[in-house]
Amino acid sequence: MLKKRTICAALAVMLCTAGCGMNVYPETDAFFTDDMNTGTQKATGAAVTQGSAADYDYGYDDEADIDVLVEEETGLGDVYTRDFPEFGQLTAGVWSDNENWGFFSNLISSERLTFPAFGLDPTKRIAVTVKTKDGKPVPNAKVELVDEKDNVVWAGVSDYDGRVYLINKNGGNTVYIRAAGGEKTPVTIAESGSQGGSSVYSSQAELVLDGEGRKYSKADIMFIIDSTGSMYDEMTFLQSEFTEITNRIGDADTRYSVNFYRDEGDEYLTKCSGFSSDVKKVQDTINREEAAGGKGQIAAVAQALDETMNAADWSEDSVKLAFLIFDAPPYREAADSLAASVETAAKKGIRLIPVVGSGSDLDVETFGRAIAIETGGTYVFLTDDSGIGGSHEEPMIGEHEVKLLVDVITDIINEYRQ
Repeated sequence: MLKKRTICAALAVMLCTAGCGMNVYPETDAFFTDDMNTGTQKATGAAVTQGSAADYDYGYDDEADIDVLVEEETGLGDVYTRDFPEFGQLTAGVWSDNENWGFFSNLISSERLTFPAFGLDPTKRIAVTVKTKDGKPVPNAKVELVDEKDNVVWAGVSDYDGRVYLINKNGGNTVYIRAAGGEKTPVTIAESGSQGGSSVYSSQAELVLDGEGRKYSKADIMFIIDSTGSMYDEMTFLQSEFTEITNRIGDADTRYSVNFYRDEGDEYLTKCSGFSSDVKKVQDTINREEAAGGKGQIAAVAQALDETMNAADWSEDSVKLAFLIFDAPPYREAADSLAASVETAAKKGIRLIPVVGSGSDLDVETFGRAIAIETGGTYVFLTDDSGIGGSHEEPMIGEHEVKLLVDVITDIINEYRQ
């Protein structure tokens, strides 16, 4: 298992783990690609300088009893090396509460999961299927849940299968659904509960439209990553996983964005970037980032979600996926901000997909499952099968398959794409 390391000089070199490739790149113009024959990464680009062992003066810094390999200035300029492990080692499971609503309802009724939490209450979910008159699913339809006075309670966008999930956040008993600006259709509120436990909506509705809807050929894929120190192992491997994902998906009609967040008092709170179809540029951004800082408990996910979900450069006519990769819950005091960000995501049709790392707890699971339900996303969790990092808490779910994380994320992207 990799140890957490810190950079103790302006230039640093990471020790290579088994299966790693050596990468040398300057601060500009270099980028990473996968060597598909060896499974390792290599740096390419006009500005890349390949250094030999003689070019560096290596020494160990045993500060805080952690291994750091330090490179001293040798006249090479602003060039440094980093090692990345081979992709395809992290393992993960996948679960959809929206597709296993009875199982989720039982967790609520037995009070094993409790809501509201972090400003979210997915138990008031209404599942809507949008169809044509001849029964075909309508993708990308904007659907609203409104009250008696036509106030919009929740808004969402139907997915590739015509499904959209609306949250009756105000809890009123008289609500309607409609295509944005269209005629209202009443919804019957139905609840299920058992043995005095909390109740969960079991409401379902259909919305029939004249048109067939429009499929989107473009996709906006965002990664929002907790880059605090506790994410060191996941971060290191994710840099290789990301390279492989982009190799598989490519950049045809696809844009990527990588964003990072830490905590109050760290080097930065958030570090966000816009979308780009230049895969090499995006790979370079994620490969340069380090996991550091944090208080070991809670990181600033609320601020990151606020910035990214409200970003102006999401395409209107694209499939929108946002992978939130984290291991600590948000501040409970940020409930209003969190609720607003998730509601914004749902309205824009952004599917939030939590990817939960090691060291997580019930709060992390509760928050992750809530944002996935409310935006029509999927819950992903790393598992112990890889043997990498600390122990991974298995969520309260039913039967599931464990796969390589790179396969999980690639499959999810391909599933949602139209």
